[in-house]
Amino acid sequence: MDKSTITSLPLDMLSSILWMAGSVYFIQATCSRVCRTFYRAGATSPSRILFSKRLTLDLLKISEEEHAALTPNGLAVVLARMPFIEHVRFAQTNFTSLEAMLLELAHSPATANIRSLDISFCDSIEAACIEEVLPCFPNMEALSFESTNVVEEFMSGDLDQLFSPLKILNLSYMRFESQRVKTLAKGATNLIWLDLSENVLSEDLVVEFLQRAPNLIYISLDGQGNKDTVIDSLTATSRHVQHLSVNFCEEFTAETCTHLQQLVELRSLRLKKAYSIPAGAMMELFLSKSLESLTRIDLTECALLSDQAVCELALACPHLTHVVLAWCTSLDHGLAAFINCINLSFLDLTGLKQLSNETISVLLSIDALPKLSFLSLKQCNIINDGLMLQHKQARPNLTIIDYYGQKLGEEEDISDIDLGFFATDILDYIPNIFDDKIYKYFT
Repeated sequence: MDKSTITSLPLDMLSSILWMAGSVYFIQATCSRVCRTFYRAGATSPSRILFSKRLTLDLLKISEEEHAALTPNGLAVVLARMPFIEHVRFAQTNFTSLEAMLLELAHSPATANIRSLDISFCDSIEAACIEEVLPCFPNMEALSFESTNVVEEFMSGDLDQLFSPLKILNLSYMRFESQRVKTLAKGATNLIWLDLSENVLSEDLVVEFLQRAPNLIYISLDGQGNKDTVIDSLTATSRHVQHLSVNFCEEFTAETCTHLQQLVELRSLRLKKAYSIPAGAMMELFLSKSLESLTRIDLTECALLSDQAVCELALACPHLTHVVLAWCTSLDHGLAAFINCINLSFLDLTGLKQLSNETISVLLSIDALPKLSFLSLKQCNIINDGLMLQHKQARPNLTIIDYYGQKLGEEEDISDIDLGFFATDILDYIPNIFDDKIYKYFT
């Protein structure tokens, strides 16, 4: 009779099981105390065949879920036992402790394996500290400073060496001053993923980022205060962009649509609040057939968008799966052309005041849009709920959002009423930037 137990497994296999079961804290604080074999397994790198996810030390998760906080000394102990850690996410911590933790990490046995750092939502960090620790990680690929304040100035004379290894950089909601952003732009020349959203940066700074990063595949921008020059710079430098998101496009004009015709590999496009782009320019963009690979598009608040332009969109982009046309208030019958997009599964028509029952009935007719699973009719004044309920009964797998933001046909709950202005984010399907899947996604 075989008396083998779990402790008979090879240490890397047992380590893989422990990583599947919980976090670093769970492995070190709980599992390693079970027996000597578990203790050794906790200090062994898991089998990458069995456990393929990035090996993460999440200090924020430890703080929130385990109600524990690692000190710099505690971090040193963990990294000494687990030098194979690949990603560290820091907790929302103060300036002094963050820098102490980073310095401890930079002088740990894990430096050669660290591939990404998430320093988001922390109070602040000195530029000098960044300069000191980044060179310690020769395989660093991804870095996030989302909503973290970088203070003082970068003093390094070799910015290429400091930032050029980075492929992924998240500066969304950042609280940098312009000079520090310019310093980053000069050095980060090998990026494939860049997030500058929710930042009011000068046009010159945005252009400098785009001109120095010719390999960009994903780019998210804040268009406030920027003009067509930004899109011109992007399309002139990075012809392989697949995902482009720009909010607050109030100052973009027809010229933007001309430039976008160069991005023939686009899979997803967001242009929000493009008030000044005329319908004719949109039509020319769609008629150019340059967006045939597009699967997701968000044109929220493109006020001049016409039925004819939407019709051309549906005909030119037959592979569309997700469409948001919220608050494009003049649209109605042109939407019927989306029956051409047989893979369409998500359609957000929030705030279309002129949308008629006849148009929706065409879209929901028998055999039309067989994969449609979500339809938002929030704040669509003319739509008849009784008629929509009939369509819902004929399509039990379809979720219809009614005028009040509720799921049609489900039990009413006043607390669920949603009269919110914002449409659903359809670009949130891209893998987490600290997940290895993101590299496979972009190849």
